[in-house]
Parts: sequence; structure tokens; C-alpha cells
Amino acid sequence: MKRATFGGRVQERREELHYTQEALAEVLGLSYNFIVALEGDRKKPSIQTFTKLISVLDVSADWLLGIEPSEHRKEREERFKYIDEKIGDLSITAQDRILTVVETMINYETRMDAKRQEK
Repeated sequence: MKRATFGGRVQERREELHYTQEALAEVLGLSYNFIVALEGDRKKPSIQTFTKLISVLDVSADWLLGIEPSEHRKEREERFKYIDEKIGDLSITAQDRILTVVETMINYETRMDAKRQEK
């Protein structure tokens, strides 16, 4: 079930991970009452707590904030997923060759971007 609020998403993910509110509070170094208030949307986390939540709940900041990815981003993520699946079907040697080519292209594009920004 997709939850519409920040606190609802915290609760949803906490439950998916089989954490109790007490356990999540302990892992984050917070009080049980704060977790209850957070999930009830009565409190908001500090930036430090927000970053801990992202890490402990293993979610993206966008997801936790309820930001939907753009269509372009969704398409790009689907393409990456497809490529990852196809590469996973290849031999380790072929995977290493492909990764070397991709790393070379990334380095080239990074240098080109830096040159364009200098102009």
C-alpha cells in the first residue's frame, strides 16, 4: 500500500523491514515517542535524522519525500535495468570489457563537460 505522507512512507518502509517503532528509534538514536510522532506526521526530522532514515530504511530521498520521478527519468531507469539484466547474462570477461568501455566513455564525457563549462 502506497502511503501519501512522509510519516506514512516511514511507517510503510519500517514495516516492510520488520522493524518495530522501538527498534527503529534505537537504530536511529531517537526516542520511541519521536518515531510515533514522525509516523503520525506530527514531527519532522532534522537533516541529520533525514539522512539516517534514508540509510537505515534503504530508500532514496526522493521516495521518502514523495517525489515522483519524471517520465524521462523513469525511461532512463528502465533502460539501465534492461542493460543490467543483459550484461548479467554475459560471461565475466565480456562484462569486464563492457564496463571498461563504459568507464572510458564516462571519463571522456566528464572531460568534455568540464571543457564546455570553461567556455
